[in-house]
Amino acid sequence: RPPRAAATAPREPPSAAPPASGDPSRARGEPAMSPQSRLVYKEFCAVLRCREVQGGERGWLQDFVTRCMEQLPPSVHWRVHLELADLSKREQRFGDARAAYEMAAVLQPGAAQPWLEYAKMEEERGHFRRCQRILAAGLEHCPTNESLLLKAVKHHERLGDLGAARALLGRLSSVSVDRAWRALLEGALLEARTANLSTARRVFKFLLHHAPWCGPIWYEACRFEQRFERARHALQLAEAGLAQLPRYGPLWFTALRLVECCVEPPALLARARALVVRGARSISKDLVWKLWLEYARLEERAGSLAAARAAYVRAVRSCPGNLRWKLWLGGARTEVAYAEMGTAQQLLDRAMLEAPAKVRGAVRLECARLAELGGDAAAARRELKAARKESPHEWKAYLEAVLVEIRAGEQARAVREARRALRVHTATGRLWAALIALRPRVDGGGGEGAPE
Repeated sequence: RPPRAAATAPREPPSAAPPASGDPSRARGEPAMSPQSRLVYKEFCAVLRCREVQGGERGWLQDFVTRCMEQLPPSVHWRVHLELADLSKREQRFGDARAAYEMAAVLQPGAAQPWLEYAKMEEERGHFRRCQRILAAGLEHCPTNESLLLKAVKHHERLGDLGAARALLGRLSSVSVDRAWRALLEGALLEARTANLSTARRVFKFLLHHAPWCGPIWYEACRFEQRFERARHALQLAEAGLAQLPRYGPLWFTALRLVECCVEPPALLARARALVVRGARSISKDLVWKLWLEYARLEERAGSLAAARAAYVRAVRSCPGNLRWKLWLGGARTEVAYAEMGTAQQLLDRAMLEAPAKVRGAVRLECARLAELGGDAAAARRELKAARKESPHEWKAYLEAVLVEIRAGEQARAVREARRALRVHTATGRLWAALIALRPRVDGGGGEGAPE
């Protein structure tokens, strides 16, 4: 029988497969635009964004919108108001944004997008009760819209009103599972977050029985069982899901982690390798290298450097050229874990040659750590200085510069590095924490204060 709590499941059996994808706007309850109307609307959006970038006085906007409204069919006017609301929100003119969202909702109440964007704006501004009223009004016009329903459920949970969230999910009793599985899955997760484990398991069981074609349900069911100390049952679920959906990539990674948790060491590596080989034949080619990378890390943790190296080689063979630097970086970390500093340096040099310019700072960060492990603090400082110059957005390079000075016993230099970092990354909590921890160690905190 369907569960009676949070995610009251539908009583009618679903179809055997998910519905074929059609017009997205028609699926959301919005009127479909003709090709000519769609072209005119795209031209309007392009001109509006171009005018926004160029800037100028506000007077041009009303004249421009009025002229466009005359050219656009009435069925598209609500979309124009939605674009205007988005523009007003970006410019922090929230009164104008409210008026535009309300006009869009009045012109097309059956479309969920105006209600959803309006509710998001009010929630971001901290007006939770107003957000709740908007979501309620939207659900009156779009009672089974998935996006609105999920947003309303999460909002009620945030406010602590679990009864209202369960009542919203109860509306799905007459909707087929292939249309309501996302909302039902959110109901199962809600019950898990509130420690109502028996109800959550009943909902998961119902979903796995009636929607076995849905990979996210298997994935979340496995995570749920693992989180609540039932790893062996989670592994059984993962194996059943892989038999049903062998091409669903995330489930292979979950199964590999569960094998490491459940299988005893004598049989662990053989079981894990068999799983990886089987997965490499089933999943997308874009994910094969990641699966071998996970297996290489498992071999590293198991203490087999030779097997980890062999797994890295398999990963490199199937990895796209623009991502191969990640494997050189991971391999260098593995070599460092086994004190193979020379091999690690060679791999880092290879990663430096192949890494794109915007991520080269991460490679230099590893080079600095390797130099520090070798006792060359000066080389580590040079690498970190180059990393900060090449990738100023990489706050970890700034933090590592602070930590290098702390480990070297240079407290005053560490404080200076922390202050310099906070001038660039003022909102990074780890940097503030480092500075706060350092200040008591320096006599009186001396010198100029931290940036405001």
